[in-house]
Amino acid sequence: MGGQENGFPALISPLGSPGNFPNRFSIGTCERGHYSDLNGAGEINFTRGSLVLQYHPDWKGYALYNYRGDGYTEILATAAPGEYLLINGETYLVEAGHTATQRRLKRWDGGQYADGDYRSYLDQNYQGEIKRREWGTL
Repeated sequence: MGGQENGFPALISPLGSPGNFPNRFSIGTCERGHYSDLNGAGEINFTRGSLVLQYHPDWKGYALYNYRGDGYTEILATAAPGEYLLINGETYLVEAGHTATQRRLKRWDGGQYADGDYRSYLDQNYQGEIKRREWGTL
């Protein structure tokens, strides 16, 4: 510990060292980055809240597609229009639905948010994150 080889001192403390070599670089830690100036109190990366997909007995599932022949997928959610949902590895833009408790979803397809039948992605009581509008604009 603390020795030299070929006249060159080690630049960092040995692995597991308590850091008692003040002339060498200190071991530091980093936290996950987040935008604290725009986040709400206690938020990290604009996560406003969480949700669990709710089963709707009339729909016989967790999502409704093509209600009134419009080609949209809707779920029951508390997210506001303009916010984003991260559910089961997929990202969705939230828009107003046909009722006060329903939300129309547009799924990110790699290039844009698009309407479609996403019931196969929303077929269980998945947990998800609700992201603020600002999350999608950075």
